[in-house]
Amino acid sequence: MTIEQLLTTHFPDDPVLDAALATALLRRTAREPNAPALIRIYSPARTLSFGRLDAVRPQFPAAAAAARRHGFTPVVRGAGGRAAAYHEQTLVVEMFSRDTEGMGRAPASSASPRGSSAC
Repeated sequence: MTIEQLLTTHFPDDPVLDAALATALLRRTAREPNAPALIRIYSPARTLSFGRLDAVRPQFPAAAAAARRHGFTPVVRGAGGRAAAYHEQTLVVEMFSRDTEGMGRAPASSASPRGSSAC
């Protein structure tokens, strides 16, 4: 795979918009068979990024409230595992690329975009 684009766009004052951009890039990659592979590098604002499984647990509202009390904006991302905390000194590196050699070699039309949202 060849990385064709390097993106440093980010929204330091809006963690929800940062998460939305990641979602849009992921959806574009899933939707467009010839979408160029790209890497996005940025330092986010204080964010507590929850996984989808976190969001369905009964403790989730309390965890999101605790994040806010400590100055972190809670968001729910579609990809990944458990909660991850980011701050201004974190360097986030995201790679967006079609998986041509994935597990089981699923057809490109089966790619499922993951999303993010505010809590």
